[in-house]
Amino acid sequence: MSTNSESPNISKIAEKLNATSATLHDKEMPAWEITGDMLIDDEIEEIPTLIYPILQQQGLVALVGSSDVGKSTFLRQLAISIATGRTDFMGFEIKAKHHSVVYVSSEDDEIIQKVSTSLEKQPADMVIVDAFADLYGGNMNQSNDVRCFLEDYSNLAKKHECLIVFLHHTGKRTEELIPSKNNILGSQGFEAKMRTVIEIRKDFSNPSLRHLCIVKGNYLPSEYKNQSFVLKFDDNMLFHNQNRRVPFEQLGKQTVGEEGDNLIEIAEAIFSNIGITYTVAIKKIEDTTGKVTSTAKHILKKLTSSGLIEKNPESGLYLLKKMETFDDTPNKQDDCPF
Repeated sequence: MSTNSESPNISKIAEKLNATSATLHDKEMPAWEITGDMLIDDEIEEIPTLIYPILQQQGLVALVGSSDVGKSTFLRQLAISIATGRTDFMGFEIKAKHHSVVYVSSEDDEIIQKVSTSLEKQPADMVIVDAFADLYGGNMNQSNDVRCFLEDYSNLAKKHECLIVFLHHTGKRTEELIPSKNNILGSQGFEAKMRTVIEIRKDFSNPSLRHLCIVKGNYLPSEYKNQSFVLKFDDNMLFHNQNRRVPFEQLGKQTVGEEGDNLIEIAEAIFSNIGITYTVAIKKIEDTTGKVTSTAKHILKKLTSSGLIEKNPESGLYLLKKMETFDDTPNKQDDCPF
């Protein structure tokens, strides 16, 4: 076909597209429907957030973890921080519009309609669903069924321009693995519908510490998704940011030796940013643990493979691997949300 015969066709197509676009602009559309033209004309340069930068302002997110780790307590503390007008949560900026949170803890089949009615009367920044398993009565391993169930909540979030947080569980014994979105109980369909997934887990050596791990964040750079934020869970059941981060690879069961030795404590007791030789390292491990040479060699190998220490490729010396700190200074309000 010649170029001359193509041009009239292209012009007609362009005219039709423009006419269609104009019709869409004139037509009354639901608030949650967005056209391509609307996206192009939108002047937003970054994703709006509720908790900057980890939680977006709108959509679905999940907080997951094993039993008795403090998931519900964490979400209640977050809800109180938002509702009481605080500007900071664990060192992260709160950007609430309504300073209102809806907390759902029910197995009511009509819960979506009831929440929607509530949001129409009083807009909220966040809806917390505690827990997903209580509301979803189907087979969690059926991905399509899970996605279809969550679609109604996705539409609810879009309609009312709010964030919906699902509390959910991780699979059995997954706390022995490194933090991952694959640890979530059930099918991949749950994770796929979430824009952000945060796993909270206990520290193996210190029962008062928790690790907040962002295992999925569609709008976050990688540095937020490969190290935990260390939190202290105090006797008053309040969380506090410790301004320290730990690489995910150090949070699996591999950080505990075969004979129960705490590899993190061994690494911090023996190694520093000043390197030591292989011979000195083995001797120090023997003295610290009381183990024989063959076991000390195995511990050194385990320390290296778990990422707790590293061998300088130039000098051949062994050094403690640096754990990054979280630079944001927490607001004084962080001590207590009440």
